[in-house]
Amino acid sequence: MVWYGPAVQNVNALDFWTIRQAGFNQCLVDFQENAINSKALSFADSIGLRLYVTDSALNRFAARQDSSLVTIDSLTTLYHSHPSFLGYFLADKPGLKDFASISTLIDYLHSKHPSHPFFVQANPEYATPAALDTIVYRDYLSLLMQKLRPAFLSIEHYGILKDKLRPEFFTNLAHARQMSLDNDSPFWAFALLVAFDNHPEVAHSHVRLQLFAGLAYGAKGVQYYSFRPPKDNIHEYGDAILSHEGDKTQAYSFVRMINSELEQLSPVLMRLKSTGIYFSHPVPPGGQPFKPGLPIIKINSPSILTGFFEDDVGQKYVMFVNTDFFYGKLAQVHFSENVQALVEVPKNYLPPLVIEWEDELYKDADILFKAGDGRLFQIIEKPRPSWD
Repeated sequence: MVWYGPAVQNVNALDFWTIRQAGFNQCLVDFQENAINSKALSFADSIGLRLYVTDSALNRFAARQDSSLVTIDSLTTLYHSHPSFLGYFLADKPGLKDFASISTLIDYLHSKHPSHPFFVQANPEYATPAALDTIVYRDYLSLLMQKLRPAFLSIEHYGILKDKLRPEFFTNLAHARQMSLDNDSPFWAFALLVAFDNHPEVAHSHVRLQLFAGLAYGAKGVQYYSFRPPKDNIHEYGDAILSHEGDKTQAYSFVRMINSELEQLSPVLMRLKSTGIYFSHPVPPGGQPFKPGLPIIKINSPSILTGFFEDDVGQKYVMFVNTDFFYGKLAQVHFSENVQALVEVPKNYLPPLVIEWEDELYKDADILFKAGDGRLFQIIEKPRPSWD
């Protein structure tokens, strides 16, 4: 999904087609008006793009400025006639005090149109206690999942700073992963695509790292912020996928490339369940080192994130991510004696890597990573002996 489609002053079919051609199948639009929403949905209907919409009637109810739900019901009936209508964007980073009114609205929408999900964007871990209405971030996320029951957990997290990763980056992913597992509900990765304040002009490696790290933690969806540069009275934003003048930027080409890779990986990734997250040394905040009993013993290269998975028949997979977004690296990985082979799940035109060993005592492999890149492998283990 990509945030902020065409500007309200220029809702046109070409921009929606540009979004679809970049590999997106969902888009959030912030038009607020039902006539413009209907026009946008008509454009999206024919190209396989689905939209989360905003509407001022929802905002008034959530802000307790209007207690009537009649207008919302008529709007939903109108939008429901469009196959591209995915649901409403209901709240952007609500605090606990906002949950009651949002929950009332959710209950009403579910009673009328249970097939449509809704979108709530949660606060990140670095949000202030005043924004969260609590000092315990885990409690905030847990209550959001229990009271609002979103179809997926989405957290706004601006992970890339000018010279480093934000210190809370992996801790925030760990919280999202645990909430997903505890509630049997997916979460989405988040990638910042626009420069502002202490966030740099976006490079290809920045986007790769944010998305592949999220996928290594078990994310089942990805979102990009944003298609066009946001506008507010607080920040001075740089270009996004589109420039301020409305032209495609360099980000368009690498977003399209990454989305193509994710489309290749998705048939495998979508059926996997996360079973563990480990890091080579030095272990970042929120991470943990390798432990005995894993298919991988150690990695003799810094900054490698390793996410383990299993599918529904017990087959094991691993995703490696180079968390260094400045430099690529050749990582030496040491495998346990139970591992027979490693078979890469292909994501592009390059031949997938297959690793096998003739020497049973030394099961090492050198795996090459671009800056910020992730690679997914199936782990082939020795058959367990049968005692029948």
